[in-house]
Amino acid sequence: MKTLALTLICAAIILKVTIAYSQSIDGGGLHSTAVCNDSEVMAWGNGIDGQLGNRNYSVSNIPVQVSELTSVTASEGGGLHSLALKNDGTV
Repeated sequence: MKTLALTLICAAIILKVTIAYSQSIDGGGLHSTAVCNDSEVMAWGNGIDGQLGNRNYSVSNIPVQVSELTSVTASEGGGLHSLALKNDGTV
């Protein structure tokens, strides 16, 4: 029980830090994305269909960095997908 409580506290701290350093946050079906101040994207929630973009098809209760995605200005989450708009105008 102590391990679960500690895990939940750590997850809450990581989520709070991610939100504090984010330019924008958007929600999808069962997942969320955040564009951070360094123009990288973090995602959390249901990722069983790859929505989190970290090549790990599972659920993450803590934000994970989206793989190989930088220079992002905006992100949007859909039902089973996420999109990102990069500085150069590409999606």
